[in-house]
Amino acid sequence: MRLLFSGVFLAFVAAIVTVLLVAKGLTREERREQGAIATRGSEVLDTEATTGIDLPDVILLAADAPVRKGAWSIVADPTAAGGRRLSHPDAGAAKLNAPLAAPVHYFELTFEAESGVPYRLWFRGKAENNDLTNDSAYVQFSDSVTSSGAPAFRIGTETATALTVEDCNHCGVDGWGWQDNGYGAGVLGPEIYFEGDGTHTIRVQTREDGLSIDQIVLSPSTYLDRAPGATKDDGTILRR
Repeated sequence: MRLLFSGVFLAFVAAIVTVLLVAKGLTREERREQGAIATRGSEVLDTEATTGIDLPDVILLAADAPVRKGAWSIVADPTAAGGRRLSHPDAGAAKLNAPLAAPVHYFELTFEAESGVPYRLWFRGKAENNDLTNDSAYVQFSDSVTSSGAPAFRIGTETATALTVEDCNHCGVDGWGWQDNGYGAGVLGPEIYFEGDGTHTIRVQTREDGLSIDQIVLSPSTYLDRAPGATKDDGTILRR
């Protein structure tokens, strides 16, 4: 009889705990809404509220780049993340049809990421004067690989993945826009993998001058299949 009572009591307690946990639980979209903060017309997303138990998103501020070469420079901008953007001013230079192993104009940042995990690459950029000849860059990494482990998009090579503010041919640009390394409406680019765990380097080199960038994101979860913000006239800034 005592054992039966104990079993019933434990089952009752477990049921109460389950109800409380369910009541307290939030869906990922609800966590995202709770993590969004409106500021000066922009939506600042708290990524800690959106990732849950998943691997954290890598969120970089371009203006924090310790390595800046050539014409890339920091510009104060109240519409940019942290009030600053990194810009290569439009000088009318011709578009580079291929990435360079030793570029003149580039910047680099370091970050932590894990091997064997697919990361989606995003950036928030804008083209000077909303001109389509000012809207793209090449991106390389220190030890990026394909899903099968083959080297890809490596610094010091003539291979890279491209980022373009315009979503598709004839889509146009308008102010800030979030884009990945795919081109075409609804098209996602190749995921980025890394050969090892730990610290990695990203290099962004000029493809077209006249481009500004404020945030770069590598997302293994939250933004793996969706953009952080709009492709045009965007005010979404991710909180680090």
